[in-house]
Amino acid sequence: MNTSTVVFGGTFDPVHFGHLRTANELAEVMGYEQVTLMPCGQAYHKATDQASAEQRWQMLALACAAEHNHEWSRLRLDDRELHRSGPTYTVQTLTDLRAELGPDAHLSWVVGQDAAAGITRWHHWQTLFELANLIVVARPQEDWPASMSQWPAQFMDDANLFKSRPCGAVYQVCLTPQAISSSLVRQKIKDRQSIDDLVPAPVVNWIEATGLYRQR
Repeated sequence: MNTSTVVFGGTFDPVHFGHLRTANELAEVMGYEQVTLMPCGQAYHKATDQASAEQRWQMLALACAAEHNHEWSRLRLDDRELHRSGPTYTVQTLTDLRAELGPDAHLSWVVGQDAAAGITRWHHWQTLFELANLIVVARPQEDWPASMSQWPAQFMDDANLFKSRPCGAVYQVCLTPQAISSSLVRQKIKDRQSIDDLVPAPVVNWIEATGLYRQR
C-alpha cells in the first residue's frame, strides 16, 4: 500500500492544464508517487457551480485518461465528495481518509496561498492539522500567510522530514506559475474563442459536443 496520500482538491469547472501541470509538478518536486485530484461537492462558501458534479467528473476523467501512461501518469482521481448531499467540508473528507489510511500514513492536503490565508475561517479548521499535513503552494517570493501564527502545526523546510509526518506539519513549495483559470476558460467558450491551448483535447471535444458553458 502507498503510505503517502496527497490530495489536490478543487472545483475543476472545468479542469485545465494549470490544474494538471501543478499537480504533476508537485509530485515531481516533492517526490510523491501519486497526487490525488479530488473534485469538491457543494462547497459551503461558494455559489452554485457552472457545471454539474457529473459533468465536472466526466471532464476530469477524460483529461487524466488522455495521457494515462505519459504526462499525467502520477495523477489519480477520487470522487468521494461528489456523492455527498449538502455542503462539503474538508474536515469531513480528511476524517474519512484518516480512518481508511490508519494513524501512521502520511496524509497531506494541498492549498494555494490565497486559500491558506483564509484557513482559520474553515469549518473546524484546527482539526485539519490533527488529521493531515498541509502543503501550501506559493508564488515565487511570496510570504507565509499572516494567519499562520494561529495554526496548531509545525512548519518545516525539509521535504523528506515533512513526508515522514502523518499529520500536523506544514510545508511551503513554490511551483511554476500557471496563468490559467477555469473562469478564463469559461469566458473564452462563451465568447466562441479557442481553448485548445488551455484544456486537454478530449475535454475540448466533450465541451463542444455538449455545448457546456455556452450559456449560464
